[in-house]
Amino acid sequence: MRNTCRVAVVMALLVTMACSSERLVVGRWQQVGQDRTLQFFPDGTFLSIGDGDSATGKYSFPDTHHLKLEIDGKADVCEFTVSRKTMIVQVPPNGMLPNGQTVTLNRIE
Repeated sequence: MRNTCRVAVVMALLVTMACSSERLVVGRWQQVGQDRTLQFFPDGTFLSIGDGDSATGKYSFPDTHHLKLEIDGKADVCEFTVSRKTMIVQVPPNGMLPNGQTVTLNRIE
C-alpha cells in the first residue's frame, strides 16, 4: 500500500511539472542578441518573426525536459528549460539550426 501511494505521488508531481512547463512556454519571447521573436499560443501553435521573415509551426512536449518544434513538416526535439522570464532551448546537431545551437529567449512582458 505504501509503495502504491509513493508511485501515485511521483506521478502527480511529474504531471504537475509537465503542466507547469506547458503553461510557462505560452507567451511572447525574444531571442537574446537577435530581433527574432517567438510567440507560443495555448493551442500548441507558435509564430516566429525576425530577419525579414516569419514562420508558423506546432509545438508539443514529449516529456518534461523536451520541446518538440515542427515547421513545414520538419521537426526537432530539443532539450529545454523554462522559467517565468527565460527559456533555454538546445537544438540538436542535425536540427533546423546549423551545427545545433543553444538559443536563449527572454519573455517579453
